[in-house]
Amino acid sequence: MFFKTKTRIGKIVEGIKFAETGEDAEFYLQEANVAFRHDDESRHDEEISEGAATTLYKRLALDLHTNGSDKNVKLITVALSMVYKCSKSALVDSFEDIGSGLLTVFLQLIKMAIDGEVYDGCAALRHVTRTILIFSQVNELKNTLVRHDGLVRGLVRVVNNREIADARVDAMHAIAF
Repeated sequence: MFFKTKTRIGKIVEGIKFAETGEDAEFYLQEANVAFRHDDESRHDEEISEGAATTLYKRLALDLHTNGSDKNVKLITVALSMVYKCSKSALVDSFEDIGSGLLTVFLQLIKMAIDGEVYDGCAALRHVTRTILIFSQVNELKNTLVRHDGLVRGLVRVVNNREIADARVDAMHAIAF
């Protein structure tokens, strides 16, 4: 497989982007979950600039609409919740590029998880609501979030589901912000 960039993050992003099978995608998503598991804001900024958030969003949309692997859906949501621990400016720039579409895909995933259409949907929901909570903590994004069709309703649906405790807490905090 040919990679344009030589950084580890670039290779992972390219691998996710051009994975031909679910197994190939899973390999690179697991690599992303290892690489993104840190608290260094500047490294998360680099991940954003290398296209990690955009690639993960596109892969999530593809997997949800083509009955992709539930494991990959979970890995994607975990990776997104980590990569968005970036700086506020990187987060706002990324959100301006993909935020509306990402929220729409998140709402589809919330519905599917609550309706039992995604195996281990609780884990994916936990990371989706955590990412929405991260967005809600940025003043510049609050108006866009509350105006996004169905977002508050979807979060309330999570709050009303007693089976998903961690996701409920993050959803409540996201609504409160």
